[in-house]
Amino acid sequence: MAQKPSSYLRRFSYDTVSHSGPVLDFLIQNIGIDRLVLGSDYCFDMGYEQPVTFLDRLALPSNQKNLILGGNAAKLLKI
Repeated sequence: MAQKPSSYLRRFSYDTVSHSGPVLDFLIQNIGIDRLVLGSDYCFDMGYEQPVTFLDRLALPSNQKNLILGGNAAKLLKI
């Protein structure tokens, strides 16, 4: 590899399905809020029935929460 593996992490987008607040906090701290989109894994049994409620437990500022709830996806999809 031309660079360290960790240097490639910001090339991807990630969803919020982690089943762990600390894991999601780690992702935000190390990758950045701008690479994170809301995920649910609906209709699978491992998915979140209320993905926004899980996100509410992180106590993010409203501007960061809005990025996850749609802003980042809109930018990613160019809409």
